[in-house]
Amino acid sequence: MNWTGHVAAVPRSLLPMLAWRPEALRTGVYLLLGTDPEHPDRPTAYVGETEEIFTRLKQHNSNADKDFFDRIIVITSKDDTLTKAHAKYLESRVYNLAKASANWRLKGVAPTGAKLPESDIADMNFFLRQIQIILPVLGIDLLFSVPTKAAAEVGLAQERGFSVEFMLQNKNGTDAHAVEIGGQFVVLKGSYATAKNYSSNSYEAHRKRLIDAGKLVADIDPNRLVFTEDVAFASPSAASATILNRNDNGRNSWKITGTGEAYGQWWSRRISALTLDDIMGLEGNHLPDFQ
Repeated sequence: MNWTGHVAAVPRSLLPMLAWRPEALRTGVYLLLGTDPEHPDRPTAYVGETEEIFTRLKQHNSNADKDFFDRIIVITSKDDTLTKAHAKYLESRVYNLAKASANWRLKGVAPTGAKLPESDIADMNFFLRQIQIILPVLGIDLLFSVPTKAAAEVGLAQERGFSVEFMLQNKNGTDAHAVEIGGQFVVLKGSYATAKNYSSNSYEAHRKRLIDAGKLVADIDPNRLVFTEDVAFASPSAASATILNRNDNGRNSWKITGTGEAYGQWWSRRISALTLDDIMGLEGNHLPDFQ
């Protein structure tokens, strides 16, 4: 209610429509999103700022170096409260968060940022938190950062609602552990995946990208691979199919560590147990804990 920010998303083919949006003529930050043909292993993003976004976007549209993008995200305010210094500060923070998450390949050099008074820094950090909430709603995990397994094992995990751990067991010894964070299913560092190849796997290309990126490497045991870092997946099935290297229903195969209850049963039980008071009292995207 107290946020004055505005986010507009548009495919590149409809760039002229932004000219009708008054926000696109203001100072702000913009994201150019797409896939670089020279680096198809993960999506590519360019983070920029300017005092008149639409004019800058027209320049990028005719720049051969920016041919990669097919989607535009414009981040401004509903009034004229964002200054050039604010935009430069936000550009730098967005770029550095995106670099830390390593979900996207970044084009361009790291922004220098801008010096702001302490009160303005607090305002811009609040502005940034709203951006971090909105981008995942648009299906953009540019700023999504996965907590480490160590963080998942302490009280912080319970505060953030991912204290329940899931295990995937397979006869090949490919035991894996995962937690659910912010709507994504995160396989934890040290988990195992099978090294065997099967004839059909919808996530074979994604699995290869993880191997090429060094996130999934050969283990001492030749029958399995091991995760070298926490890796986020869109669903339990995406995670289990990648681990088992075959199509799999993760809602059935992932079990709660300690109880053996299937993920699907556990999730259905949580939804069934919700009351109207629970829903009215929800904070963020956390469901209330129960036994």
